Amino acid sequence: MGRTNLGVILGGLLILMSCTRSNVLEHQSFTLPESGWERSHKLKGSWTTDKTTTDGSVVLRITHTPEFGYQNIYLTGMLNRDSEQVFSDTFSIQLARPNNGQWLGQSVGDLIQVIDTLPCNLSLNQNETFQFEISQHSRQANLEGIAEVTIQLVSP
Repeated sequence: MGRTNLGVILGGLLILMSCTRSNVLEHQSFTLPESGWERSHKLKGSWTTDKTTTDGSVVLRITHTPEFGYQNIYLTGMLNRDSEQVFSDTFSIQLARPNNGQWLGQSVGDLIQVIDTLPCNLSLNQNETFQFEISQHSRQANLEGIAEVTIQLVSP
């Protein structure tokens, strides 16, 4: 193998490694029952950070079945930093294209994953506690077809 080919291969590997470097500081996943996500079932958690971050993002990954009956999901979310509220809103995450109903996101086996970022920047100091609460806010008291919800704290 020539030096040029080896250089191209090593350069490609470096690019791939830099693309897979994770900037996820914390994450928590919630597997939901096949029977559905009850409106009263709030997904709650907290983290105490061991790093300082500025302009951090909160990312949600919604994993759903192809049988999910809607183009979007309505959620209510609340984020606190050491008991100080930094975000509270009801919002929608688009799961399918409105014009043709084709699923957005990535297929993972029999499921579809959609990733969205909440509209807030989060700055945390070392040893601060971040609390979150997410619940579904749809017309259905029991929302079927959502398999998992993951929340991540991501640094820039």
